[in-house]
Amino acid sequence: MSSRATQAVRAVMRQDVAGSGNAPCAALDLNRDPAMWMDEDIVDRGRLVESMAQAWARRSALHAAVDRCDAYRLMDGRHEGAPGWTVDRYGPCVLVQCFGRGGAPEELVTALVELFQERLGADTPVFLKERFGVGSAREREDGRQVAGPALVPAGDDSMGHRPGRLVVNEHGLRFGVDLSYGQNTGLFADARSARAWVRANSQGRRILNLFSYTGAFGVAASCGGARSVTNVDRVRSAIERGRVNYSLNQLESDSRTHLRSDVFDYLRRSTRRDESWDGIILDPPPRPTPGRRRGFDPRRDTEKLFARALELCGDGAWVLGMAAIQSPSLFDLGEQSGEWERLPTEADFPVVEGRGRRAAVLQLR
Repeated sequence: MSSRATQAVRAVMRQDVAGSGNAPCAALDLNRDPAMWMDEDIVDRGRLVESMAQAWARRSALHAAVDRCDAYRLMDGRHEGAPGWTVDRYGPCVLVQCFGRGGAPEELVTALVELFQERLGADTPVFLKERFGVGSAREREDGRQVAGPALVPAGDDSMGHRPGRLVVNEHGLRFGVDLSYGQNTGLFADARSARAWVRANSQGRRILNLFSYTGAFGVAASCGGARSVTNVDRVRSAIERGRVNYSLNQLESDSRTHLRSDVFDYLRRSTRRDESWDGIILDPPPRPTPGRRRGFDPRRDTEKLFARALELCGDGAWVLGMAAIQSPSLFDLGEQSGEWERLPTEADFPVVEGRGRRAAVLQLR
């Protein structure tokens, strides 16, 4: 492990806490921390439809390549003229999310449905999530279908019985997504370029995927020729969905591939066993989470997470760090460090002037 690399990581985490006032870990895709949108004013029908039409036009290259990748953002409302809204494409479906307090006005949902059916066909399934609408927390997290026919499950998806469940394609990788189950779909489109980087840089390496969620990074690493991949997450349902994603990609897995564990507990055990890794992926949650001991708090724990991970890196290893809340200084190490490669987002996630990228790679020498 490079002491210079350790100092660089600690420096940037201190800089972020002191300079931005935000937790150092968090999303260019703000769906990961929906509370950031609570006070958004909902735009009127004309502005919403116009913003959606303009965003659609900006993504012409993505539309043209939909046979190679059919999961991407159609509109990032905060930065494309319609604050309080995001719209994503998942295969033949569209997912609309409204972050306005009190839910999505029916006339605005109808206007969007009409636009999607005009562009994609009259039988386009459209799903809606009202993140701060009425009802219980579970009702607000779960989506509901507002247009189109019921989905036909993929024959090889063992979770295909769920309403709103489908399988999408990301440059040959297949992922199950849930449009009517839980707060998040199971696949973050804003991490697409980072998954591509992992796939291209995992050949022959032992990869550790921490906070693995549904194992998408693990799938990318495995399909990129990794010698082994270990996915670690403390949430049982995430581990189960990760196993399904491996199955969808015809990847073999065993008890060591998907581990349910607190990440810091796992790192301590790995240190005692004197293990080392050739690549480590860190995509921690943006907000404090409960846990058996004290859970994970990004402001409190991120620096320690990076330092512990670096201790397990072998010669020539890399660490991919994800930041799920926008911050002006996260990963901005300046000229003196030189170890970080900041990964760009793709065209469906507009770059905001003065804000740091949400993924960076630390190459260890």
